Amino acid sequence: MPKVSSITRVLEIIEAVSYASKPLSPLELSQELDIPKPTIHRLIQNLVDEGFVTVDIGGGIIPGKRVRNLSVELWQQRQFFNERQMILHKLVEEIEETCGIARSKRLAGLRFLII
Repeated sequence: MPKVSSITRVLEIIEAVSYASKPLSPLELSQELDIPKPTIHRLIQNLVDEGFVTVDIGGGIIPGKRVRNLSVELWQQRQFFNERQMILHKLVEEIEETCGIARSKRLAGLRFLII
């Protein structure tokens, strides 16, 4: 079996946590990614310390602030604007309704919709 780098394992953990429909336990991550339990615990602790993942109240691993910020920054990059516009145009033609993409933003406890 080829040796897998720690960087690859960390990225696989972030990816699995980000795609999961529910918080994943370290054991679930260990089994899903075929990473030994001691290693998964060490890598998760490093990711928590750096803000890439967070442990929820039930002990599940969820995306942290740095992953959420990264996803927003990627979403807002101009290079993907044309792709989003093409998708919206196809959707408008298909459903014959006005369409737009929005994201919510929390500011001082209030929630705003940015369009």
